[in-house]
Amino acid sequence: MATVIGGMKDNLDPLSELYQLIGREKADLTFLSADDMPEPEKSLLVHDDDMTGTLRRFFKDDIVVEALRVESRHGQYFREVILWTRDGRKRVTYGAIQIKLELLPLEMQKEILKGEKPFGGLLQDYEIGYRSAPCGFFCLEADNSLIEGLALQEPENVFGRVNQIFDKQGQLLVNVVEILPPLHRYGEIP
Repeated sequence: MATVIGGMKDNLDPLSELYQLIGREKADLTFLSADDMPEPEKSLLVHDDDMTGTLRRFFKDDIVVEALRVESRHGQYFREVILWTRDGRKRVTYGAIQIKLELLPLEMQKEILKGEKPFGGLLQDYEIGYRSAPCGFFCLEADNSLIEGLALQEPENVFGRVNQIFDKQGQLLVNVVEILPPLHRYGEIP
């Protein structure tokens, strides 16, 4: 069972929803404080920026998205994704995102539904003012889906965060769970 800090468990909705839709067991998480997050994962997770830009700077490459599953219900759009470096050599994040489409410009909604660009990149492209608010950080042992999605050889501990993105008016645009692969496998990190 998950160790819960505050009400963070409630913010795992995108991951819980997707796991429920595809008949997967819920992940067993251990929540961590920002101070307990190890480096280099801490520099990629403990910040108030969007993940796409952070990954782009860290890996010194553009970030592209691969949608694994999508679902639309009641004005909510759910997407399970893997973010890759543009060169296609590094899987850099597993994500489960819940987007309130109706709060975004129509053209941006269309691009989201195409599934070709990460949400953070679209925020930049459409010059959407936003505030990112991480709700918590966690560690978990990768299950079969994460092993496959992040191309792991075996179950390993991986680190992630729960994040919310709000527009300038304070309306919640996105709930997202972002999980990094074990970064040691890339050798020397930039």
